[in-house]
Amino acid sequence: MSTFFVFAIFASIGLPGFANFWGELAIFFALGDHLWILSLAATGIIISAIYGLRAVASIFYGKSTESLEAVLRSKEINDLVWVERLPAILLLICLIVVGVCPSLISDPLNEGVINLFSKINR
Repeated sequence: MSTFFVFAIFASIGLPGFANFWGELAIFFALGDHLWILSLAATGIIISAIYGLRAVASIFYGKSTESLEAVLRSKEINDLVWVERLPAILLLICLIVVGVCPSLISDPLNEGVINLFSKINR
């Protein structure tokens, strides 16, 4: 579960190789002329990266509380079972495939938008 959580944090902060990177890159290019808005967007991305990485550090590497210790002593805690792993694996695969090859989504969307505007302009 920790691996999937870390990959989800990496995707949410827009690291290259994940689908969210291309959205952030498009925002940066679109805001190229408006430096004050671009600086606000960059600040938000930096804050989200700090927040996400601190969450990973405190959740998986932080000190355990007394209540957690009590749960660990009383119950057996298991990692994800396959019914839970399968959707996480599928989501992770989709994030990475779109991150590596965004044209799989952007090309069909571009064709649809072009067709839509050609019908509207007739």
